[in-house]
Amino acid sequence: MIVPKGSERMQCGCPVCGTFMGQVEKGASSRCVCPGCGFECDACLGTDSAMKKGSYSMPDSFAREIERENEQRRAMDAALRYLTDADRTRSRMESNLLKKGFSKDVVELTLEKLKSYGYVDDEDYAKRLVKQEVGNKGLGKRSVAGKLYRSGIDRETADAALCAIDDETEKANALAWTRKLAAKVDEPDPRKKRDKLVRRLALKGFSYDTINYALRKAMDNEDECD
Repeated sequence: MIVPKGSERMQCGCPVCGTFMGQVEKGASSRCVCPGCGFECDACLGTDSAMKKGSYSMPDSFAREIERENEQRRAMDAALRYLTDADRTRSRMESNLLKKGFSKDVVELTLEKLKSYGYVDDEDYAKRLVKQEVGNKGLGKRSVAGKLYRSGIDRETADAALCAIDDETEKANALAWTRKLAAKVDEPDPRKKRDKLVRRLALKGFSYDTINYALRKAMDNEDECD
């Protein structure tokens, strides 16, 4: 770095990472450069002495850059921890990271990285939730749509995922629930029993048209059995 009298080259430790820095000869622009992190310094040029690590202040611009990189690493670590228990939507991940105190631009960069890695994917999240709730649990579209919106899925993405469920599947689910619930409703008055079934089926997320279809179908089957 500095070549003092006696031609003995002296070396400084990088104030950032501690690696010995080497002098780059460029005339008036000569400076020492850290081979480890790239930090540049001209603090001791022409002094015949070497500065020790931490003996001077780092330039503000470089300090801000280092802090930003550290914040990005912390944000990614926090995001991955948040994904440990369950998949997250972009909206929930953003809210979580902002609550932890990360800056908005760092959060946005983290979200883009998570998306590129496939760790946060709203379209895939919506499709899987629809398959689980409608395909496996037999719930109605309205119920699933509400869960998607509360999870932070935008309406366009939610509607695209719900379009995968056809009317026949919706009707079959409603009919299955109608038969199951009808067996549990202890109400001798047919009208009151029907009203109870309508309310319970609505809570399962079925539209009134679908509910009426299921009730008619169930009653037709009962008449046939009689």
